Amino acid sequence: MQSVGHSEKRAPLRKTGAVGLGLWIFFGLMLGVPSMAIVVGLTSQLIGNRYTWTEMDWNGDGRTSAGEILASVDIRVRSTPAEGTTCREFFSLKDGLVLRRTCAK
Repeated sequence: MQSVGHSEKRAPLRKTGAVGLGLWIFFGLMLGVPSMAIVVGLTSQLIGNRYTWTEMDWNGDGRTSAGEILASVDIRVRSTPAEGTTCREFFSLKDGLVLRRTCAK
């Protein structure tokens, strides 16, 4: 028989304080922000730029990295006539300077 006023012992409740929440927010931002930047960069490439993944290989190492994709957000291409052929100039939106020029042979 149990006596009146006797309480059962329970395991202490686990506290999830500001530190736990702060860590979740930190890791969420660390993973979410770069992922969103890549998605925005890719979307910009599909909508605004008219050049291929190979042409986005700015350092010429044979592959297009995520950094090169993000860098290409501020780069556009235009066709220009030169020496009896048509060239493609890749220029910076920031200052209009030509970064690379390729001409058909």
